[in-house]
Amino acid sequence: MQFVTLGLLVGFVVYLESIRANRTVEVSRAMTPVNNPFETLLFVSAVLSCFYLFFLLEAKKRTDIFQRPFWHRMPIASVLVGISSFVIFIVAAFFGDLFTIIQNNRFLLYVIILYFMFLLYLFVFSMVLKFGTGKEGDNDRFEKTTHMSLLFSVLIFVCIFFLI
Repeated sequence: MQFVTLGLLVGFVVYLESIRANRTVEVSRAMTPVNNPFETLLFVSAVLSCFYLFFLLEAKKRTDIFQRPFWHRMPIASVLVGISSFVIFIVAAFFGDLFTIIQNNRFLLYVIILYFMFLLYLFVFSMVLKFGTGKEGDNDRFEKTTHMSLLFSVLIFVCIFFLI
């Protein structure tokens, strides 16, 4: 089932790229970072929902993957990987030819965006798993964690979006 979720995510990105070519963008007088805030929030919510489905389906399998000890170190690991990735992205943008590569291969832009969104979702999931949502023996603990992770991740993106 996770392959179906991954297929939905890839299909959504392909759909976005196909409608991008047929769009006309209206020029407005207001300085905004995006053209339509509703579409941006819809995109973020759809991508986070795919990550949510992926983790929820794994939690419903009742495997022990979420009980392994590396989840206690995952918040720190995801922050370190995120900071390292951001630094590499900035260095590649300033000193490399990143924008030319992205302009020639637009799918890389989606890969980068999805990568950073996944890192944020992974960080939120690991924080909720480490610090909340029930007792150790609770069978529904991991499903509750996935629900809370989606909620917190969407709230983080909404707050970031409206602060910009």
